[in-house]
Amino acid sequence: MIQTTMYSISTNFYPENKDAMVGYIEAVTGVGLILGPLFGSFLYALGGYVFIFYSFGTLFMISSFFIKMIFSSNIDKVSGHDISESSFQSDHHNDDY
Repeated sequence: MIQTTMYSISTNFYPENKDAMVGYIEAVTGVGLILGPLFGSFLYALGGYVFIFYSFGTLFMISSFFIKMIFSSNIDKVSGHDISESSFQSDHHNDDY
């Protein structure tokens, strides 16, 4: 799920370097597929399944706050127009379905 969104986000931020951005995403994915089992087995040897669950859960919670701080202010400004929910509601409030 995250990898799919990274394709659209990175190509929106860097439209002139779309090929390079897709290449970087693929490279990072490959490195993650190599190093993930290595780190996972090391952490499993340290503390078992529960240790892996809590350590990665904590890591994901902390990183989600940083991602929210970075992307919340920049994501709607990329295309040059506001795509917030309030503008969507104001455009479509009279639609009858």
